Amino acid sequence: MRYNKYIHPKAMALKSFLGHVNKIIGGLNYSKEELIVVNYHGTPNKFIKNFESQVTFFKKHFEVINPFDLENYYSGNLKSNRCKLLFTFDDGLRNNLLAAKILEQNDIRAFYFLVP
Repeated sequence: MRYNKYIHPKAMALKSFLGHVNKIIGGLNYSKEELIVVNYHGTPNKFIKNFESQVTFFKKHFEVINPFDLENYYSGNLKSNRCKLLFTFDDGLRNNLLAAKILEQNDIRAFYFLVP
């Protein structure tokens, strides 16, 4: 996350700093058998560039899977040399359509959970 004093509370500056320190010192040490589920709620237009950067980062460092791959993952039939990652979106907010366009451009599918 990149801290921006105009849109983030001051507490997020520390979180951003610690995230950068962890990246420099610890790197990404996930087992190739793991599945990371990244959950988003709203993806408003003012944060869409950050979302694009996150998608680029995840594609570079993880094997991004789609919901149809879960059965193969849990049965042990999804082989990869990298940790798997799955995108999910809660609450069915309209601004998730912005994220859906970016995911589509990157050939990524996700779970969208809608509140009736």
